[in-house]
Amino acid sequence: MKESTGHNDNLGGRSPSTRQQRILESNDPYFNDIPLAEWNRLDVSVRQLVGRMIRECNGPKAGVSPSDCVCAAKSAARIIKAETMEGEKCT
Repeated sequence: MKESTGHNDNLGGRSPSTRQQRILESNDPYFNDIPLAEWNRLDVSVRQLVGRMIRECNGPKAGVSPSDCVCAAKSAARIIKAETMEGEKCT
């Protein structure tokens, strides 16, 4: 059996369906009940997309901070939660 690196115990290391479930179970509108360290682990996943968007607005030398990535991930989480809740109302 493969040794765990510990990353599967957080939002960033979870499967997409498990991450979505964690988002849907959040009771905080800002997802602050999910530890910041878990959002930071998503950095790699969103850095290229966020970087491209920031450079389009601020020029080719614009940098991307970890907080930029967390804000983008939380914005996406709000959309996921809103769309899921809306879909549940329709069924």
